Amino acid sequence: LAMVSTPTYDLNRVRYDYGVLAADSNEPLRNRAINKGYPPGSVVKPLILTAGLQSGKITVGEVIHCPAQKAPKGWPSCWIFNQYRSGHDYKWQNYARNAIKGSCNIYFSRLADRIDTSVLQLWLYKFGYGHKVPLLPQLSTSSIENRNFRQVDGTIASSTTSAKILRFDQIPPLYKGERRYFGIGQGNLRATPLQVVNAIAAIARGGIYKPPRLIMEGTKKISNSSTQNSQSIHLGISPQTLNVILDGMSAVVNEDGGTAYSQFVQSGLTLQGVKVYGKTGSTQAPSNAWFGGFADDDADRKLAIAVLVEGGQRGSADAAPLARDIIQFCIDEQYLGRPKPTTE
Repeated sequence: LAMVSTPTYDLNRVRYDYGVLAADSNEPLRNRAINKGYPPGSVVKPLILTAGLQSGKITVGEVIHCPAQKAPKGWPSCWIFNQYRSGHDYKWQNYARNAIKGSCNIYFSRLADRIDTSVLQLWLYKFGYGHKVPLLPQLSTSSIENRNFRQVDGTIASSTTSAKILRFDQIPPLYKGERRYFGIGQGNLRATPLQVVNAIAAIARGGIYKPPRLIMEGTKKISNSSTQNSQSIHLGISPQTLNVILDGMSAVVNEDGGTAYSQFVQSGLTLQGVKVYGKTGSTQAPSNAWFGGFADDDADRKLAIAVLVEGGQRGSADAAPLARDIIQFCIDEQYLGRPKPTTE
């Protein structure tokens, strides 16, 4: 429905202000939604859990302990230890859905380290990370011009490449020692906000990936529904895996102890017939805050959303409130939620 990048600029004056805009350190001319790669932080964890469960490297009930202690050298510590000198073992049994709920770095770094590097990369690739997508349909109408929107591929390897990525086998290798950092969305892992939200959309659809598109309109609206359906890819995620992922993402927002619970508990969204599934994230070097998730209403309409706040410190405090307000806006505009009564 929308792709937004800020700061922005006045299109009416861009020819006159171009020199100033190009020199601005805040890069208003860059579309951050598709043309800048960021460490995805913990919003990648549902994808990591999918890879782990589908490859048989963990079961839904297996506990990976998160004690109140610093991780060994070379491993990331859990955010709850860094913040409070505590561990998730003191809150609950640290198995799959609870690890999503509490965003446990210990769980996901250990899990990612178990997964074969090529398998881990392949799941990220299948979810849309690490490669560009054509944002416009192939048009036969001569009066409409296809335009090249600048995108970055993102990175799902230990190094970058200047080659155009068209197939998975063109992806550079991922070193084994870096898997633990990919598990928490750090290291050399990079994704655009569009890639993040489209992966979330695939989860919301029940494991069906569709490439995102920008729809152009000329003298008449271009319908490309047949092409879109032909590009739908069933990722082969089992119902059990999907249920665990959804259960954990629901707990993030709707259960006490979930990392976004405090921002949604008094939102009133459920009273409007909307349930939210989410995942918060934050990164260091660079510091950014994330929220990725989707809203689902009583009519089974779903809306996926990703919010990135450059310089944000915590996804729960900086990104989740923006996502909540955007969802409420979409309810107010009747994209979601119960129909509003009409008035004469």
